[in-house]
Amino acid sequence: MKKFAQMDVNFSIIRVNRNVDKMIGVMKANYDSDARKLEVQDLEKAVLTKSNAEVTKDFVAKTSFIISKAVEAKTGKKGKTSAALKLEALWDEKKFECGQWCSSLAYYNVTAIDAKKVTVRNSYGHELEVSKDILEKMHSAGHFEKEKPMNMTELAELLESMGDTCFTVNFRKKVDVNQVEDKLYSTSAKQLSDKNYLSKLAKDVIEGEECTLVCHLVNAEASLGRSTVIDLTTTSANKFRQVDHRTINYIIYSNCKYILKKGAKAKRGDEDDEHDHKKNKDEPLWDFKKLEVGDTFSGTSYFRTVSEAGDKVETKSQGVAITISKDVLNT
Repeated sequence: MKKFAQMDVNFSIIRVNRNVDKMIGVMKANYDSDARKLEVQDLEKAVLTKSNAEVTKDFVAKTSFIISKAVEAKTGKKGKTSAALKLEALWDEKKFECGQWCSSLAYYNVTAIDAKKVTVRNSYGHELEVSKDILEKMHSAGHFEKEKPMNMTELAELLESMGDTCFTVNFRKKVDVNQVEDKLYSTSAKQLSDKNYLSKLAKDVIEGEECTLVCHLVNAEASLGRSTVIDLTTTSANKFRQVDHRTINYIIYSNCKYILKKGAKAKRGDEDDEHDHKKNKDEPLWDFKKLEVGDTFSGTSYFRTVSEAGDKVETKSQGVAITISKDVLNT
């Protein structure tokens, strides 16, 4: 539980009788902190006063948000993708009731900003209207308030620890002979007379082309190996990319920019980490004044349904209202 707490993994426990109290107590002792609490849903009274069918209904309603199911996106004909992917529903909309709980691991790209809300597009192409203070509690892939030097090993270890959180990584691709030839053939005499262009061309040919990705981790390999990520900005059907740990220049993650500096001490900066850990849980994770269209964010949200009007559902998340279309809530 301590490890899960360090990884920002959220839990909700179902209590059915007193026999599990000791176990729940141990879990809370190793998980709870000022910033995070283990949520316990109590069904003991329901077990004593309701029928088996009613208890089952209550159990499903309270635990539906911890049920995960892999879904496949159907994009139609080869070579074409829809603006919003049609996904398999995770639950029967006919059984929708106000007061139910749902959860979602979301990746948002900002498409519009106004005085009261932010419009975002998720990784499936669906649009949502999100309260600003909710977005402030999500991790930004591009915002940072400080910079920290790291050596190659530290940057590789940091990348391996990302989990589902979005981040930006800048690195150099492996030198490809065919790409080098194409670049040389496509370079004009005028470009060769530009010293800045010539310097960049020489570096790309020798060290590999520079690449910047806004992404999240899929598979982390050993230090100084290669890791697989999902590109969150591409419109290509294939979003998988490879990041070479040995050529990372910088990573933007959790409101900090980690920059490669040869000879940097192999130490993360314990004082800074301790300060970050002690931050008030209500504090924004980044500076909202710097929000721009195109910014990317990620986070796990928990929604309690309040009311429905057609295909939209009014929900509460951390005490803030979020309007979300029913089909998005159900995928």
